[in-house]
Amino acid sequence: MWDVLSNSEVVSIVSQAKSEASAARFVVESAQRAWRTRFPTSKIDDCAVVCLFLNTDARNKPPGSGIKDLANAIELGGGNLS
Repeated sequence: MWDVLSNSEVVSIVSQAKSEASAARFVVESAQRAWRTRFPTSKIDDCAVVCLFLNTDARNKPPGSGIKDLANAIELGGGNLS
């Protein structure tokens, strides 16, 4: 995939996906199209994509709720952060 798509292209593709579930599929499809264009006489290389979405819960929580989550985690863990 990285042979035919740049980091910024991948970010753009993932951000335009209608859902998180479809993001990886769109990256694979885009990489395959780019491969066919750039290397028309070559076979398409195997391509697998895993998209990791960080902090997705933060988009849906009100401001300050992360502090409550941290307090609950500390309480459940016996107050030890290490």
